[in-house]
Amino acid sequence: MAEGTSEVFETTNSEVLSEEKNIISPKVRWMNLHEIRSITFVGKDVVAASNDMYIVFLNLKTNTELVYIANSKKKGDGVDCVAGYKSNIFAFAEKNADNPRVLILNYPHFNILSEFTDPDINRYKGLCMMEAELICGFGGFPAYSMSVWSWRSGQRLLAVPTGVVRRRQLYEASHSGLFLCECWGDGLIVWEVGICYTQSVVMRRSSEERGADEAKIEGVCWSTDNMLYAVDAKGCLYSFLSDGIGMVKNLEWAMDITGDNKTHVCTLGNGLLIYGPDMNLRYLKKAPEQQWIVAQTLRPHDPLFRLISSVWSEGAVAWTDSGLVYKITESEDTVALVCVTFKQRHIKVVQLIAPHFKTIATMDENGVLCLFDLRSSRLVS
Repeated sequence: MAEGTSEVFETTNSEVLSEEKNIISPKVRWMNLHEIRSITFVGKDVVAASNDMYIVFLNLKTNTELVYIANSKKKGDGVDCVAGYKSNIFAFAEKNADNPRVLILNYPHFNILSEFTDPDINRYKGLCMMEAELICGFGGFPAYSMSVWSWRSGQRLLAVPTGVVRRRQLYEASHSGLFLCECWGDGLIVWEVGICYTQSVVMRRSSEERGADEAKIEGVCWSTDNMLYAVDAKGCLYSFLSDGIGMVKNLEWAMDITGDNKTHVCTLGNGLLIYGPDMNLRYLKKAPEQQWIVAQTLRPHDPLFRLISSVWSEGAVAWTDSGLVYKITESEDTVALVCVTFKQRHIKVVQLIAPHFKTIATMDENGVLCLFDLRSSRLVS
């Protein structure tokens, strides 16, 4: 009888220790990000969104989700920004370290392929993975510098000050070629990186800052043929071409649109997706006369928070303000907008449903009540 009691006691104690260990280092099955600091495509079918110390990976092909937690020296100390590559490789910059590292990993195994520390950057504002196994990092206060590394060899190729002391900048790498766009609303700079044997150079081409009567630029994207496009707050589309010295802005398409929503632009196939400033998502294609026309108009459920496309523009993803995630595809000149998951944002109340505790109830700041399956994150109602 004593032996039986002793055996039960040991089993119970082991379970308690196991539970305490899980509390200290929990295994995250799924999560809803309240805020999204950065979002990118990893390969063709995977979208990575990050905030704080978490990176959520949504596989649009298998409809599965993985969560990477950067909460240790080995895995990284927080996530400042994340950048994807055309293959199953991604990079992220640490957030909380005094000398933040940039770590390059593969998906879905999360093996660290390379890591480096830049002595001139103490906080990363943006990362861009480029061709030729290069990665570019943009630093913030006080340096506001740009560094280019070869992540395969761990060698820093160049470091230059950007001269742009602005907040809320946009950073976009071209889909093919060594071009980078740095945009801050009032203007933009295109950086061209050149590598010749052991020497590396960078060319800076800037556009004139907008006038007082011009709307600010709110989104930029590169086409697959290295054409740079931008959309302003009024929904007008512009292209930027180099005259050898700077970047010249040309109006490509305009329409009288009223609304207060933030505008977004990305490529899709041979066309462009433009959202805003109203609630409509427009698919633009070039007519035989080489003029942009609206080929199709779609309407998401609520305003878009982010709009991005994959490296080769095979597909796109739209993330709405409430947390709806749309997969956007193009086939035979027809665009399809399909909701693949719901990641409720701005949650104020969370409660497990008794007595089985297999369902979790959440309510956001607008009073929207949702029920999620606890294990799979499937939206029940």
